[in-house]
Amino acid sequence: RQISSDARVAKEWAELEAGQVTRFTTCLTGEIFELLRNPGLIGTVMDGSALDEAAFERGLSDLGGPGGLLHHLFTIRSRVLLGDLQAEEAWSYASALLIGSEVAAMAEARPLPAGVRVIGTPDLAELYRLALKRHGVEAHCVSGLEASGRGLLRLAIAAGLINE
Repeated sequence: RQISSDARVAKEWAELEAGQVTRFTTCLTGEIFELLRNPGLIGTVMDGSALDEAAFERGLSDLGGPGGLLHHLFTIRSRVLLGDLQAEEAWSYASALLIGSEVAAMAEARPLPAGVRVIGTPDLAELYRLALKRHGVEAHCVSGLEASGRGLLRLAIAAGLINE
């Protein structure tokens, strides 16, 4: 699977109650990832953008160890240089560290419900699904194109521009 870099932008978390958005939080996870890759020190040892699920899971596991996010991000370079992580795996490992950190921070900020919807590109939504699963949250992935199309249709109907 390939995940295009243009899909990695700010990530939003929205809470809904009775169909209304009650809280909205934005994270710069995607932008930070791009800064690591291009032309960063860590980016020089990262090769490709194909998901390696084992490396992603390893990153999620390692994030729980001592040292914090910044320490674990810096170990990417040394791990690749020492042969502990392949350059092709580094992209997935880094994604796991950042996405896992975002999900952990959101789970700490407020209890996450047992089930959530992740809206986005299918491959990127899958990464969030894997990270959420680590926190006992079942995620249903929804295509961003499908969700935006449905939303625009509902707006057009509500505005009287078209009939149901």
